[in-house]
Amino acid sequence: MKAPPRIADAARKRITDAIAQIRHSVSAIEAGRPGDAEYETSRKVQVLQARTGVSLDEAARVVARPDEGAERIWGKTVDFVDVAFFERGRRAARAVARIVTKDGAPLGTGFLISPRLMMTNNHVIGSEAEAAALVAEFEYERDVGGRMLAPTTYEFEPTTCFVTNSQDDLDYTVVALGRRISGATELAALGYLPVSAARNKHQLGDFVNIIQHPDGRPKEAVIRENQLVARSGTTLDYVADTEPGSSGSPVLNVQFALVALHHWGTPHRELTDENGKTIPKTVNEGIRASSISSDLTTLRTSLQSGPRSLIDEALQLGLSSDAPAASAQTAGEASARVQSTPMGSPMSKRVSRPGRFHCPSRSGLAMRHQRKWFQWPRPRRGPARRRRASNSIRIILTGMATIPNSFLVPKFHFPSCRAISPSLPPRT
Repeated sequence: MKAPPRIADAARKRITDAIAQIRHSVSAIEAGRPGDAEYETSRKVQVLQARTGVSLDEAARVVARPDEGAERIWGKTVDFVDVAFFERGRRAARAVARIVTKDGAPLGTGFLISPRLMMTNNHVIGSEAEAAALVAEFEYERDVGGRMLAPTTYEFEPTTCFVTNSQDDLDYTVVALGRRISGATELAALGYLPVSAARNKHQLGDFVNIIQHPDGRPKEAVIRENQLVARSGTTLDYVADTEPGSSGSPVLNVQFALVALHHWGTPHRELTDENGKTIPKTVNEGIRASSISSDLTTLRTSLQSGPRSLIDEALQLGLSSDAPAASAQTAGEASARVQSTPMGSPMSKRVSRPGRFHCPSRSGLAMRHQRKWFQWPRPRRGPARRRRASNSIRIILTGMATIPNSFLVPKFHFPSCRAISPSLPPRT
């Protein structure tokens, strides 16, 4: 679906404002040093730490010596990826659907962000009435033999949950799915792409992947073609040699974690350099996942308890999403994560209760260390609370079995909702 003129005009203005940033990034990419496109050192450090598992200190040392180390990670070896890349992409693709009218006319793309909620653009689904007249068609794609699969179709259920923002620099809608109309695939088997506000998911110069239904065609993927070239308050710009993407598609990093919601692309070759020479690129704009997460956190307070609990669940999945490699997870996998920690010990039920993630006074003190979130069990009252909090941490994410003593933060900040290590930059 083509973006309306107000969206296109506003996006073009933002691109014009960011043209110096875009040119710098394109130059770094063409010079074979895409890592030089990112101008925030702290973001480089966090991205490197998240992708390699090294300590923050080691990541900082590598970033400080790009000629010796960093380019080995995301420079001259940019064409090398882990072979798990393909499995992650397959899992992410399952959560993506074609949005069509009930008589089969395609409008755009959408994707699951929780076991029940789908996200797309506001200019694709702008109201509850529009949602009620549309359906989500999963598995409209070809198998490895080139044969079309039998799609599974779900109707939208906007009366259960519907949240939207029509601002040109947000342009998103979240709507609940209802009953299955046709097909055999359960929603729980499709997985979802959590909306996270973590800083360590992208840096300028990165390749991003887009899974989509362009022009209503069977599901396609643009893999390692688009590269991030600019970042504004709520948007990301990425360039490619291909046609603009499909409205409502997920924009995913190298580990297939959601970084943006695609909503607009320029005509091919509209971008020019400082000499007025045409740059043969298509410029696409997506809404940053962190911006959508922040907006949902604000809008949830105005919702009734039913839709608010579904939004809270989606936000909690974003907060508690494990490494980006596991972002496209099924409902069954998420349930297993709620049932036990990596060490097999039971997890506090308060951790996953909708509506409790945002307030430590009710659910215990949450602390973020990069992407990893932990929950301190809440002692009853008095000095025991501080003693127990300093000596016991319950891990609520998979993939981490031990915590060094040096990790414990000795100072808590009340009544803020999160206590963040003072050595780390704030989450954006």
